[in-house]
Amino acid sequence: MKPPPAPAFIPAKGPPSYFVQETLVPEPDDDDQPPPPPPDLNIHAIDTPYIPLSIDNIPVAVPDVSFNPAESEAATERWKLRVDSMLREIADGKDVDLDQVFKELMEQCDKFNEDVTSSESPSTRDARLQMEGSWVDFIHRVLPNVPAENAWDPAVVAIAGPKFMFFLASHLFLAHTTKPRATDKKVIKSRTLVCFMNLFLHLVLRYTTDPVTKKKCGLQLLTKYNLFQKLKDQVQSLIFHLKLDRHFDKRWFFGRLEIQLVIDTAMKSRSTRLVKINTMMRILFPFYMTTRPSTLGPMCREYRDLGFAHNISFCVASWMMAYLFAIEAFETKFKTLGEMFAFKGLEYPLDPAMSGYPVFPAAKPGGREFIIPYQACSSGGISESIGGLLTAAELPMAGGYALRREAGDTYGMMLSARIARDILKHVQDGCFREHYSRDVENYDVVLLRNNEVDGISVPINQQDYISAAVQAVIRRGKEPEQARRKSSKQDKDAYLMTVDCVVAAKQALDEAWESYYAVFTPRARKYKLYNPRPETIGRLYDIATGARPSAKYKFFELAEGMTQDDLDAARDLTKEKSDEYYALRKKYGRKYTEATIKTRTVDFLEGTAEGSTEEADEALVKLREVCDFAKPIVYDTANVDSVDKDEASLDTDVDFGQYGDPKYRANCSLHKLLHLVDPSSYTADSLLEQETNASNFQPAATNIDEDDEKDLVELPVTLVRERFIAALLEPVLQERELRECKDSETKRWKCKRCVEYVHRTAEQRNVSFTHREKLKRHLDRLHCPWRELELKMVAHWNPDSNELLQYRCPCGGFEYTDIDVVHQHMVSVDCPQFLAHRIMLEEYNKLIEWQDDAGSDDEDESDVDDNTKAINSSSTTNRRSKGKKELIVTDEVLSTFESILSDHLPETFPSEGIELLTDFLATAKDHVSSSS
Repeated sequence: MKPPPAPAFIPAKGPPSYFVQETLVPEPDDDDQPPPPPPDLNIHAIDTPYIPLSIDNIPVAVPDVSFNPAESEAATERWKLRVDSMLREIADGKDVDLDQVFKELMEQCDKFNEDVTSSESPSTRDARLQMEGSWVDFIHRVLPNVPAENAWDPAVVAIAGPKFMFFLASHLFLAHTTKPRATDKKVIKSRTLVCFMNLFLHLVLRYTTDPVTKKKCGLQLLTKYNLFQKLKDQVQSLIFHLKLDRHFDKRWFFGRLEIQLVIDTAMKSRSTRLVKINTMMRILFPFYMTTRPSTLGPMCREYRDLGFAHNISFCVASWMMAYLFAIEAFETKFKTLGEMFAFKGLEYPLDPAMSGYPVFPAAKPGGREFIIPYQACSSGGISESIGGLLTAAELPMAGGYALRREAGDTYGMMLSARIARDILKHVQDGCFREHYSRDVENYDVVLLRNNEVDGISVPINQQDYISAAVQAVIRRGKEPEQARRKSSKQDKDAYLMTVDCVVAAKQALDEAWESYYAVFTPRARKYKLYNPRPETIGRLYDIATGARPSAKYKFFELAEGMTQDDLDAARDLTKEKSDEYYALRKKYGRKYTEATIKTRTVDFLEGTAEGSTEEADEALVKLREVCDFAKPIVYDTANVDSVDKDEASLDTDVDFGQYGDPKYRANCSLHKLLHLVDPSSYTADSLLEQETNASNFQPAATNIDEDDEKDLVELPVTLVRERFIAALLEPVLQERELRECKDSETKRWKCKRCVEYVHRTAEQRNVSFTHREKLKRHLDRLHCPWRELELKMVAHWNPDSNELLQYRCPCGGFEYTDIDVVHQHMVSVDCPQFLAHRIMLEEYNKLIEWQDDAGSDDEDESDVDDNTKAINSSSTTNRRSKGKKELIVTDEVLSTFESILSDHLPETFPSEGIELLTDFLATAKDHVSSSS
């Protein structure tokens, strides 16, 4: 028999008119005889000549003893009995038709199969569908005579495949199907083209089918007919001819220094603290790449001699305990942190009802709150949340793999490449590893990642010198944070003013505001001067309709001739234009932010490193210190001056600072953070003695006696852990307590702390507000540590007549009927604790000044009753004790002010401001005239 001729299915010239008829299966010639019958396959007959056979011609020999009807029937009967038993269990023992039960079970199976999702990765699926569509479109353009259903015929693939590789490398495909990583990249990388080829090969194996026999022939086309080698040669030539980049982009390695910056950035936000705690958990797990079921963190016994208590901020267990307490996930519902710390069990059992609660819930865009109802975050969402927090810390744009790279590199240097692959799960499981070994639990990853092992820190420190964290600190030092944010906002506003649609929307909004103001009397313009936001639209409407009172000196009403219909129409128009304008600002502002972040990342990647060697050394020193958030917890007592213990024994039983705002005490000490007085009055020894002897001191949470362990600042390790968790949850617990203050019936926010002041009147103890922010302001001002001392100053209280006879200094020995006089005594040298009192008063004054500067001038003062105003009046005496002088308004002062207003104001001064100052001058003159 002659060997079959090679198929000639690719014409040398002429139109491809017979693609559908040609196949890859060779047809015999006319003079060929039919193939001989297959020989009798006998494994012992090896002396006969070997005859190669097609796989389709190999017979399948079935021994006669392999099929016994009797045994088959018995097996079928046994299987039927097992199925009937299973169906009875499904029917729960009821006497029902088993065939009907099986039918219902199959219906449930069909319904279940409708909801089964594909296990294929979404990105892989999208890439495959994109390549399929590109191939069909390419064939339609190159070979228009070929129908779309024949696009994967072998002859079509053989002819158009090499041309398709050139199309993939061209800018046409790049512009329509891919996104360059940088705006200045005009061509794809070489490895991207190789990936495109591999994906195309996968599609060839999957879809190429013989149009006659309907059999898959992709592998035969690639190997027997040499298409794979043609495509490979085409790709290699394209890489050389188009000069495609063969190098990897710079890969970021984010380690301890970068995470320390991230922690400080995340903890600056109080309103989103719970989300940020969860995000930090997502960051710390890839930071270590593995965890141990035992205690995980620097507070374990093995760290006793190391003295690295500042690594508490990298303790996954502390972050998780704080988060689980916040979401009430424990089986024992702890009401306070003290109860959780006092728990004696070896493990903290979780509530079975929380079994369906995701550990990493999905968050809304922006990462400020979770999606309700809770749902698990995808792997891409976790990486985006990590990348968002890294970007907020002014680090280059990166994801979770930047942490994974640094972890793998560290473990490779410290342990060996084999163990590093084991930790990173880059090894194939074996019998011993799967059934006998404890796997990565044998490695102390916390000690390794925190660089607490002697002798291996030199190469790691060398890498730190050129890290992204060092560059971020140097760039921050070029410009203060406040000025940097202001400059960024100005640049963003300048860009938005170059967008035509935003400018047009701004003009339309200004015109709508003017038509809205025309409905009211002129004083209504004062509100937009201080708060030009959409909320002002509804506020003006409520004041005009009488739904809410106006602010002081800002009363207005509807203009003459205006009706309610005119007011409604003007409000609706202004609100519509406002929504359009701010929606466009948000859209194009987000584009500007994304472009800015990409530019900064490219600058990090390809730009020249900023700073000098001295600045890099200073940045490293700063980064290797304790992070700003943990400093009040760890180091505030390390270098304090020694003073007499009796001078620092102020006992007030007051929960100091529970509602304190970190903005005015960002650098507060450990004691102010945990409701104590300033550390300058304490020594480390006195603090330790006071804490361990206190009635509310909590022992270790387990049988391990960690209370005797002290770090380099001589604080018990259990105390450090507890105070770290308390600092994490402070804003969360504050928010929870604030929610409990809202009355569901009156919709007002009631202060529950004022009830403790029994010496005040019933009206003064029943204070409420219409807005939560006003309640927070009230709590900051009246229930701060300085003002809370009043509870200890109440002396000689007569419960029968409810009369207060005297106020007493908390230190004892001085009493008076006027509380202001007692306050003056407390800050004088006559008081034994005058230093501590002065520090508390200084913090209180800073708070008042900060709130006065940040507060809005158009605050609705009518919401606060006279009782609260009377309580606030005592703060005037406290602030005068600093020696500040008062400005007495006289006719001479008013005359000077009037001359400045008329002659010395610049021409660019806003007309609204001149009108406001003129009204203020008129009001002041009336006040002086009435007083004289």
